[in-house]
Amino acid sequence: VDDDEQRYCISVDMNRHFQTIEFPSSSGKNGSIMDPWAKVGAGVTRQTLNQALRHTGLYFSVDPGADATIGGMVATGASGTTAVRYGTMRDQILELECVLADGSVVTTGCKALKNVAGY
Repeated sequence: VDDDEQRYCISVDMNRHFQTIEFPSSSGKNGSIMDPWAKVGAGVTRQTLNQALRHTGLYFSVDPGADATIGGMVATGASGTTAVRYGTMRDQILELECVLADGSVVTTGCKALKNVAGY
């Protein structure tokens, strides 16, 4: 880096924003959720998500060792002690909606667990 060149960094705290947790309300046997997915805002923490999912039989398996926000875990590709058995953050995401720096919204993936014809 040259002496004339300046570096700028931005840190965004999502803890007070995007605190939504949604999951299908249709339940199967024993009160479990038929479709095993949850829609989670970027500011939700791992422990908060597991508390909300406790009664559904679902469990968020990525454990980076801290009570990190889901948005931060997505941004860093978090893993942890459970990665060998359950996979990393990348393996847990079905659909992702991101707002880019220019304000445009990008959506990737879909809610379907399997989306290959004939599977």
